[in-house]
Amino acid sequence: MTAKYADACNFQFGSPLKEFPDWMRAKYNERKEFLPSQLKRLRHYCEEAGRSYKEIERTILGTIKIAPDTMAVTDVIELCRELAEISFEHVIFNMPNVHEIEPIEIIGREVVSQVADLA
Repeated sequence: MTAKYADACNFQFGSPLKEFPDWMRAKYNERKEFLPSQLKRLRHYCEEAGRSYKEIERTILGTIKIAPDTMAVTDVIELCRELAEISFEHVIFNMPNVHEIEPIEIIGREVVSQVADLA
């Protein structure tokens, strides 16, 4: 259905954070194998439907947290680079500490400037 009708397709990469369920960490740990295989399937279905794979916007959602003892800015930047290399065009972050302004400022100041031109 996605290959035939959708304008976009959103995937999920889970989360490395210890406070989340095991399945989220497993999904995060398996992302380098799982996500390319899912995009390969999408590519295949697009070919079957006679549609260009590049017509479908590929987005991905996951949970991060920039804070001591969780994730560093460099972890988030590397994750964005990795996802861009796999061929995701947009990365969407859930942030459990979104009520704190500092992590949002850090993303705006330090992450976006490093990853804005990846897609």
